[in-house]
Amino acid sequence: MKSNLAKESIWWLLAALLMVVLPHAPRVPSLVTAFFLIVVTWRYFIAKNNWMLPPRWVRLVLGIAGLGFVYSAYHTIVGRDAGIALLIAMLAIKLLEISNQRDAYVSVLIAYFLVVTHFLYSQSLFTAAYMIAVVIVITAALVDLNRVYHRGQAIVIDNLRFALVVLTQAIPFMLVLFVLFPRVSSPLWGLPDDAYGGNTGLSEEMDPGSISELSLSENVAFRATFEGKPPVSDFLYWRGPVFWYTDGRQWRPSAIKGTAPAFVMETDYASHGALTRYSVTLEPHQKRWLFTLDLPAVVPNDSQLTSDYQVRALHDVKQRVRYDAASYLNYRTGELDDVSKRRALQLPRGVNRRALALAQQWRAEFNDDGKILAAAMQMFGQQVFIYTLSPPPLNSIDPIDQFLFETRQGFCEHFASSFVTLMRAAGIPARVVTGYQGGELNTVGNYLIVRQRDAHAWAEVWLPDQGWLRIDPTAAVAPERVRQSIQANAARRGEAVRFESAAADWIGKTVRDLRFGWDSLNNGWNQWVLNYNQAQQSKLLRDLDLGIDSWQDMVVALSIGVGVLLALMALVVLLHKQSQQDPVQRTWNRFCAKLARRGLARSPAEGPTDFAHRVTLNRPELGDAVKNICDLYVALRYGSGNDEHNVKTKELRNTVRKFSP
Repeated sequence: MKSNLAKESIWWLLAALLMVVLPHAPRVPSLVTAFFLIVVTWRYFIAKNNWMLPPRWVRLVLGIAGLGFVYSAYHTIVGRDAGIALLIAMLAIKLLEISNQRDAYVSVLIAYFLVVTHFLYSQSLFTAAYMIAVVIVITAALVDLNRVYHRGQAIVIDNLRFALVVLTQAIPFMLVLFVLFPRVSSPLWGLPDDAYGGNTGLSEEMDPGSISELSLSENVAFRATFEGKPPVSDFLYWRGPVFWYTDGRQWRPSAIKGTAPAFVMETDYASHGALTRYSVTLEPHQKRWLFTLDLPAVVPNDSQLTSDYQVRALHDVKQRVRYDAASYLNYRTGELDDVSKRRALQLPRGVNRRALALAQQWRAEFNDDGKILAAAMQMFGQQVFIYTLSPPPLNSIDPIDQFLFETRQGFCEHFASSFVTLMRAAGIPARVVTGYQGGELNTVGNYLIVRQRDAHAWAEVWLPDQGWLRIDPTAAVAPERVRQSIQANAARRGEAVRFESAAADWIGKTVRDLRFGWDSLNNGWNQWVLNYNQAQQSKLLRDLDLGIDSWQDMVVALSIGVGVLLALMALVVLLHKQSQQDPVQRTWNRFCAKLARRGLARSPAEGPTDFAHRVTLNRPELGDAVKNICDLYVALRYGSGNDEHNVKTKELRNTVRKFSP
């Protein structure tokens, strides 16, 4: 069987499908990508050489092969990744049976659907811009499918221009629907479990090296906007998971793995100084932590405060979320109950004996909590410890001993966990806190960018007269960490961490400003498009003061808006059609309309001469004027045309304008 479609239409379709499928190549199995490219190449030569399409049994075999490629990679054909890979493989088979317009239309519709699947992986501004370009090409392919004839390469520009015009006309409808369509607080349908994969962040557990691996990532964790000037970096400790229990190597929130911390309605603390208010736009991380500065005083809606001052959402953060919070940067917490004190002194037996012996030596020598703290910080600050992203591996029996007395190379989790172990061994309640420290101020958008490389771990100790105190032993080894971000791409095994410094030359400043500008643009996209939820919609409508207070009002406004747009578009099309009409014919129609209003309507089959003769018989006084107009129209309409055409056209227009029957 041969295809009835023009080869140019097939090529347009192949180009559109390649554009929409290739960005999925890094995500789907290489066999599926290769399978699709081979079939596309085959279909190209079928169209070019006018070959026969492969028989049904060949397509059946290839379909089974494509299904096998997908199943062998995912062991399922259900879910986001497997479903998209299967769709690509089946689309390839569909290309081999396209013989008429109906088959081509099906492929175009599948291409439009594949555009949407890219947003399951990324909703960035770059992805949106690329998908707009893809939609233009798909629409141009649809335009080409409806052409009666082709006339070479000039048709490429025509197809793209027509597709662009059609999509441009849809923009006003898109804006009205986006702004006024009632938003719901939850999705209308669910997504498969793997639809939220591929995001990184802190973990429910902390092992040696877990945070150092995360700090190699340049991905954005969240962005924060402050009311007023942001705090200095010494106070930019973004609180996340708090760990109480340890087996000597791993740290967890509790002894029972997977147990969530207890929630509290009120916190026992005394604040000093003003309240710091800010808004956070958090990237999805599949956990429940909402990062806030110490000490959170006002928590976001749909969240709870735990007994150890974590802010946790009621559900996993699977989508980008924006929330408002407020914190006291200077505070003093209250008394420590017996249960919490026992948790804060827990240590496993029979491990890290050298660290325990050192702490007990400090207790016997000083017998003062403050002096013991000072001794531990002095040890980290004066002895040769190296702050590195790639420390040597530690054994599983006594990792704290090996770090403190042998390797002395580690990242923040090594220093925090060893410091808390020393404090507990000396009888001082302590715990490990993880989160993010610092951030990069975007001077273009005036907000703070906190990246995964800013992940950090520190310690908290409890003293009777001061409550919980934040102690950062990493700052004793590498004080630059508190004020500068890590230069992750310059790390080598055993080498001290390097920190980023402000660009001094104009090239570096220009690159930095361009980077900030692009991030600011993405942040605006996140705030006003991706985060346009029910609350944002209500706020915008209140600010516009349109009197829209309920979803019923939104439906009415939406109907009116769409109706007005349809009427305006119809008017534009009508005016455009009239503007394209021959000016001579348009003037003649105006003349006929004037006579029709006086009861002398022209019959559709009546020629201009016969019409003028009938008008003269009925209205002799108009004879000369009607004959003059009729002669001008006949000469212009049916004459051969000459240099006086424009002059006579103007004369006809003026004569008809003055004509008053």
